Amino acid sequence: MAGSYKTIKNIRWVVIFSLLLSVIIFPWWFYVSLSIIALFYFDDFYEIVFVAFAMDSLYATGLKNTLIALLFFIISIYIKKCLIFFIK
Repeated sequence: MAGSYKTIKNIRWVVIFSLLLSVIIFPWWFYVSLSIIALFYFDDFYEIVFVAFAMDSLYATGLKNTLIALLFFIISIYIKKCLIFFIK
């Protein structure tokens, strides 16, 4: 990933805020799309689980979204290890 650590950290905060905002304003598919992009752009984007928990708490859907986000997080780690162009 190109760029300095501080720049990446700032972008990460903007993405987290955008995810939280998209849970409230946009339809579910926008949140899912943005989350999947963030999972593959950032190293260990574990914040997706916390945002999914906020979505579950907000809409009282149990822990369905949190478990799906956790599954996506684990799958993304495996896929990143298998891909050649993902350099850590």
